[in-house]
Amino acid sequence: MSLDEKIDILKQQVITSVERIDEYRGILHVRRHLAATPIFKGIPNFRETRIRMLRAETVEELFSIIEDIRGMLKTTDTDIQN
Repeated sequence: MSLDEKIDILKQQVITSVERIDEYRGILHVRRHLAATPIFKGIPNFRETRIRMLRAETVEELFSIIEDIRGMLKTTDTDIQN
């Protein structure tokens, strides 16, 4: 499974959580799991991004952070391959 597919699945899990509960409680439920996911392991200086993720209060804010992470991971993969 590709990195993009894994991140898309994470985003779908957020949507599912929010649809089952409500936005506020759904995000509270899922964000701690997202911050601990092994997909993000190995990103340099990830602490501040993890803190932003744990403080996110809306789906839009959380998705923006996840997309930032997607960019970080692609940059990290490119650096490793070169």
